[in-house]
Amino acid sequence: MNGLPPELVSRRDAIHDRVIRRGGGARRRARSVGGVLSALLVLVVAVGVAWTRVDATGGSSGAHLSASAIADATTAGSTARIDTVVQFGAAGAGTLGFETTGVVDFAHQRGDVITRPVPTKSSVQVPAGAQAETRWIGDDIYTKGGAFGTGGDGWAFVNAGKVRKASSCLAKIDVLSLVIGSGIESPEGVLESLRRQGKHLTDVGTEVIRGVPTTHWRVAPSNWPVLGCANSDQQHTKVRVGLDIWTDRQDRARRITLSQTQTSTSRSNSDNSPGGHGGNADDTVTQTSEATTDFFDFGATVAVQPPAGQVYDQTVGFISTLEGTGSVNRSDWHVAAHGTIGAQPWSVYAARTTTGWSC
Repeated sequence: MNGLPPELVSRRDAIHDRVIRRGGGARRRARSVGGVLSALLVLVVAVGVAWTRVDATGGSSGAHLSASAIADATTAGSTARIDTVVQFGAAGAGTLGFETTGVVDFAHQRGDVITRPVPTKSSVQVPAGAQAETRWIGDDIYTKGGAFGTGGDGWAFVNAGKVRKASSCLAKIDVLSLVIGSGIESPEGVLESLRRQGKHLTDVGTEVIRGVPTTHWRVAPSNWPVLGCANSDQQHTKVRVGLDIWTDRQDRARRITLSQTQTSTSRSNSDNSPGGHGGNADDTVTQTSEATTDFFDFGATVAVQPPAGQVYDQTVGFISTLEGTGSVNRSDWHVAAHGTIGAQPWSVYAARTTTGWSC
């Protein structure tokens, strides 16, 4: 795939529309991004944060089995193949879906996955054959063709350790999930969600998953805290998530499904620049998503190496994107340059946002 998928180009362009460039050069006045589709695509990027950045502690037992025991049993096999399918929906925008397949080595923190769009009834058109690949070895993550990847043969590189250390609001995020993008949560992220939110497991019966007899467990929907870095919009989000887990006779998770409903109300400062009139605009959007991850072929061979060819370090840009453009107080604007063109005076105003971007 050459370049970014269209749905993620929208996300990238939205960021660039707000603040054109970090550091010197020409600046444009920040403007907010509206519309149901834009909000849906924000969810595509943010859903990994919502599922992993929570403060609840590990699970308690339900019918003699705990969520932590399931997660431990799943990773005890060291390696496995995974298949994750996620679908998003929002009023007026149809559905948007992606599938990620690959292998993971839990013991050595490495893996390799391919993400592709799946056919859905969506207003977003993704070119046939579009895909992204992500490899990780410890904190080193390489990706091409995805949210932070590159076109052609080049690979983007992000160091997860540096991202988490960059800001207190990034300390607990699942960096791998966000690099994979498309709302796909990493295998480790899925199991961490289970550990933290699987407090009360209810046995709802037995089913066969990929030819394996399993016990189906359910965690009742509950409100999940969502933490994030400062944004130029004052966004109030409520997230309600339910979990379904299918375990085999060794208590390993064979399938985990997370069903989420997110309601976001954004109040954006419509014009806080010099000479602007301020004011707020509210926009409320409700989105739904369902992500199902299958774990199978435990003990599979996993051979992951850093990619050959050109690698571009995008860690700094990745951090800036996650921190957001921030906001600017009216009093922070100052005249950076001034002069006249003919008899007409002109002035250039500049300011630093709360997250360090220049306007």
